[in-house]
Amino acid sequence: MVGGIFAGHPHVGDYEVRLTGRKHVITDGLPKTFPYKSEQYYMLVDPGNEVLAETVYTHEGRQVVMPVIWTKAWGKGRVFYSSLGHVAQEFRDYPHVLAMTVRGMKWAAEGKTKACSCCCGCK
Repeated sequence: MVGGIFAGHPHVGDYEVRLTGRKHVITDGLPKTFPYKSEQYYMLVDPGNEVLAETVYTHEGRQVVMPVIWTKAWGKGRVFYSSLGHVAQEFRDYPHVLAMTVRGMKWAAEGKTKACSCCCGCK
């Protein structure tokens, strides 16, 4: 239902988060890239997710683009997922992550009949 399965987080420390450029109320007006310091999740993800933010995950000399924030439909409902914000201090250090989290929860809870790609003006 969530759209991904946690596989591990061998990296804890500094990394960069990049918005994908998809137009969405969750990321509207926020920085396109920003540094972040926390656990960096390695996920197995549903290719049907609408990825809103991602990072480059480097491990054992290999790099992969790893989604960190996404939305998806679940039946007639909406799902919002973020791997950012493990401890409350991260929301104080990165207020745009708090903004995306609050917006994402509101977006998922709005009661719309299905998720959308925000090309329909669901704001």
